[in-house]
This record gives sequence, structure tokens and C-alpha cells, in this order.
Amino acid sequence: LLFSTERAIYRSVNGGVNGVNRLSPLPESVFLRSYPNPVSAGSVISLEIELAGTRERKAVITLYDIMGRKVKTFLEDAVAPGKTTVSLPTAGLSPGIYFVRFTAENSVNVRKVVVQ
Repeated sequence: LLFSTERAIYRSVNGGVNGVNRLSPLPESVFLRSYPNPVSAGSVISLEIELAGTRERKAVITLYDIMGRKVKTFLEDAVAPGKTTVSLPTAGLSPGIYFVRFTAENSVNVRKVVVQ
């Protein structure tokens, strides 16, 4: 017989509990998507952030060029769990390959963006 609670799974043989497996909490993860890609210079990149967990986290979104130089920081603020969309204007960017870096505490995600 197996039964579970939110934090553990219990095993029973002959009606008594003979083992407990503790469940580790789900990691607080980040899913990051940028669109459209490629994007025309002067347009806007929409950055969709999906943050798992139950609490706000300080987030930073930074754009880097192909040489790894910081071009611009778009966001330095707390982000709530769930889906958030951030607009990144490309006005003033030269055509080329860029990297959008999203950092939220221990989570780091990088996406390549092509500006035409």
C-alpha cells in the first residue's frame, strides 16, 4: 500500500508503515522566450518570462553584443511568479547578434537575438 502527503510518500506492508520517502521541493525555475527572432532594427523584442515558485525575486535583464560587451540593462526589479512579458526596444541597435541575459537570484538564462 502506498499513500502520500504533500511532502512524503509512505509505504505500507501488512498495514504498518515501513518506509518514508521525503520529497524534495520543486526548484524555482525560469523559462525565457524572446520573439520575434530575428527582429528588425527599431522594433521591439517581447521577452516572455515564466517564473516558478511562490515568491518574488529580484530580476535583471541585460543585453550584450556578440563581443560580450554590455549594451543596455532593461530591467532591475522584483518579478512575481507566473508569466511576465517585458518589451525590449531595439532602437539604436546596429544589425547583428545580441544576447539577452535574464538573472533572478541563482537562475540565469541567456537567449540569442538577431537584429536585422
